[in-house]
Parts: sequence; C-alpha cells; structure tokens
Amino acid sequence: MDVGKLAKASPKEIRKLLKEAEGKKRYFEDYAKKLHRSFEKGKVSHDFYIETLHKHYDGKSIPEWISHYEYLIREYERILDERKGEKSSKSVLIAVFIGFVILTSFFFLHIHNLSTTGFAVSSGSPSSVETIQGTAILGQPVKWTQEISLEKPGDLVVSIPNEASNVVVKNTDSYSISNPGNSLLNKIFQLTGNAVQNPSKQVQISDNATAYEVEYETPGPTSTEQETARGKQIKVSSPENFHYKDVLAFTNLSESLNIKNPGQVRIHWLENNTYISPTKVEDTDNNGIYDYVEWNVPHLSDQTFDIIIVNAEHLDSERNLVENIYNYVNETDNITYTIPESDFVRAYFVTNLTSENVIDVYVKNSNGASIEVYEKDSNLLIGKMSITKEGLYLIPLNLSGSQDTFDLKSSGGSVEYDYIHDANEILTGVTMSTSPTSPISISGGQTFTMNCNYVMGGGKGVSEVVNIRWQYNDSGSWTSIPVGSGNIYNYVNETDNITYTIPESDFVRAYFVT
Repeated sequence: MDVGKLAKASPKEIRKLLKEAEGKKRYFEDYAKKLHRSFEKGKVSHDFYIETLHKHYDGKSIPEWISHYEYLIREYERILDERKGEKSSKSVLIAVFIGFVILTSFFFLHIHNLSTTGFAVSSGSPSSVETIQGTAILGQPVKWTQEISLEKPGDLVVSIPNEASNVVVKNTDSYSISNPGNSLLNKIFQLTGNAVQNPSKQVQISDNATAYEVEYETPGPTSTEQETARGKQIKVSSPENFHYKDVLAFTNLSESLNIKNPGQVRIHWLENNTYISPTKVEDTDNNGIYDYVEWNVPHLSDQTFDIIIVNAEHLDSERNLVENIYNYVNETDNITYTIPESDFVRAYFVTNLTSENVIDVYVKNSNGASIEVYEKDSNLLIGKMSITKEGLYLIPLNLSGSQDTFDLKSSGGSVEYDYIHDANEILTGVTMSTSPTSPISISGGQTFTMNCNYVMGGGKGVSEVVNIRWQYNDSGSWTSIPVGSGNIYNYVNETDNITYTIPESDFVRAYFVT
C-alpha cells in the first residue's frame, strides 16, 4: 500500500492491520511461553533461557517485540476512535502505517507461523507428546505446535496431515527460532524429497536430539451467512477431521438495523439453545450506528448462531417510524420516553413469547391511561392493562401461537415508559418484612401495613408490582394472585370485547371485593 493509499485507509483496513498486529503479539507471547515451559521441564538451561529471551531478532528482543506490537495495537485503536473528523491525525496515521508495513515486511522474512495436529511419531520411543492449538480466527489458518520428548536420541518419523502447510521442525535441545532454510529442515528435504510440499507422505528426521517441535498450519474455520429480518444467521464450520476450540468469530451488521446501543446485539447459539455475550461490538465508521460484532465459539465442527437485534421504536398512530427509543426503555434508570395517546411502541424481544409469558413494563405515569398490546402490524388486541400510577405492570398475553415483535398502543392518555421487557416468569419470590402471624381483625379507622420485596424472573428485584393482588385466609396466611399464565382478570374485568374461553369441565375462580 503506497503513501497516498495509506492516507486514505478506511476503518476496515485499519481494523485488518489491528488484527495482524494482535496476531504478531500473540506469536511472540506464545513463543515466550513455550521457551519458559522448556526451561521449567529442564530441556534448556537457565543461561540459555535468559540468552534466548533477550537475544535480538531484527533489532528487538522477544519482550521488546511484544511491547512494540502492544504500542501498535494501542495506536490503531486510538486512530479508530479518533479518525472521524480529525484531519490532523492523517500525518500520524501515515507514519504509523508506513512503520507497520516496513516492520511487517522484516517480520515475515524472519518469523514463521506455528503449526498443526494430526501426525504420528514412531521410532525414538517418545516419552511425551503435547499438542497445543494456537489462536483460531474465522477465515485464517490455525497454527499448532506439537512438542515431542524422546527417551533417547533416535530417528523420528512424522506423518503430516494432507491439509498441513507451512511446516517448521525444530530441534529444541539447541533451542532456536528456525526458518525454512535452516539445517534441520534441510535434513527433511534431503531425506524425503518433497515431503513438505506433498504432506501426505511421512517425514523422517535424523538428528542427535531428544526434543523436537513440529509446527504447521491447518485450514481455518469458515462461515456461511444468511440475512434475517432482525439480524443474521451464521453457521461456523471447521474442516473435516479438525475440531477447533475457542474460535474468534465475527461479522458485519447492516446499518439498516439501526443499532444505537451495543446492548441491542444478542447471540443465540442454536445447538446449545443458550445465549452468549458478544466480546466486541463496534461502530467501524463512527457514524453512531454499530455495524460489527465479535464473539467466541467454544467448539466446532458445525455450530449455528442467530445474531438477533433487540429494539424498541416509537411509531405514530399510522405505525410510521418516529424514533428509535431503545436507550430510553432498556433498563429502569429514570431515563424515560413518553408515547402520546394513539401512538405505539414497537418492541422487538429476543425470544418468541406465548400465552405463558407476560410483557412487563415500568411506567412513570401520573395520569391514567391504558396499554393495548397487538401483534406486529395487526389490529387484533391480545392484551390490555390499565395504568393508574407509577410502577411495574405485568401484561398477560392471549396468544394462540408465538411472536417476538409486539405493538404497544397508548390508549386514553399518554404513557411514560422507563422499561419494557419480556418476562418468562412473573413472580419467583416474595419476602414480607411485616405480616400477620395469626388471624387479625381490622375495624373502621384501623390500618395494617404489609411490606413486601418482590423478585421477578431472572433475579430482577422491584419494590412494587401494581397489578398483583393478595388473598388472606382464616389461618392468617397471605397468598398472591399474580397476573399471567392462568389469570384471566384482564379479560373479564370490563365489557370491552377482550374475551377468554373456558373449555368444557374447566372452572373460573372469581375473587370478589366483598
């Protein structure tokens, strides 16, 4: 890349160079760890360990190379953060990129990749074989190291997988950083001809040593992507016979998804039926919309991930988009948003909801109003809740199937939302700090206060649930009558064409005031 192009490098190109710098830093860190393990196992002396660690390779020692790439990583991250609108940073950017290109060129002339698994060792009576997988990144070769210890010096036969490439063999009795022109690898060529070029053949090593490292690469994990209405579905795969662990996966997200908060990005691991957290969510062009995500794939071969974008939007009475309001309603934080009468909130939840679920909302209303719940773009009413004051309200759903997107309409007045959420469970626990221990009588003018601490599903604690009622029996016990699955109060509390059907032989239990 020439100087002119470097000056115009896009954020995507900077991110690519950032990943390269991170990879080089990991290389030196891995090498230093292997050197230290060899010292701990008695393979090399203390003097050799210190000498090798601080020996200069292309002008720097191993710790200095690590520090150098740490500096480059910080610089690239700073440039990505400050790039937009900062013309003064161009000269710094050019200098850093030129320096990186020069250093990278020297680096590739002298430093070689780690390698892979899948070979067998025979002859020489190996006493131990340890296989170490390097960092696995989507779309990049995976580097492996196999450490071999022999009980006594002898010939070594290595069977290399068909997929292996960039093979490096090291005699770690005389620990050194090798390249394809060194004497040890030349012995492989002398003995086996084109064994490295045609890795299906066995490679015989004849050298008077008891410790070797064989390093090479295998093809990296791949992915296929399919756009969905609310994100992407991504299938991450590894080549046949290779089962990589801890794979760094990543993808770009369409800016049409209008992601304004990293918390909107959820990742559903289909095979495991669990949700995993992204390790990184970025706005790569600094325009305020997040468009890139990374996550860790615990293991392969084939695993599928749904990238789901949760969201909340203000729609007008005709259901036209007014504004994205996710940042106002994603948590209880006194940052609120008011939906005027006849307007809607369109809420996009992570999972499909059924009649077993409720939608829980925390409102800051001082005026009376109602929330009417509809399926997306439908006029069929499936839930309703009267709002009388500030508090947490649980809205039961009358769904025949399942749905993940709902339109919540303000009726009879505006609704000031602080939090909108899909609750899988209504109430998991109640602790009473004041409650009767025996039957009591309360006559005119007397009051009894019962203080309760509520815990919602997922451990969310709230001070009050507005539409929970309590029943007191003759034994002095109080029990809750929650709104949700099995409770039909909101269907039968007024004549409003919101109905509920009781099957033959089933019951309605009605609780009256008097």
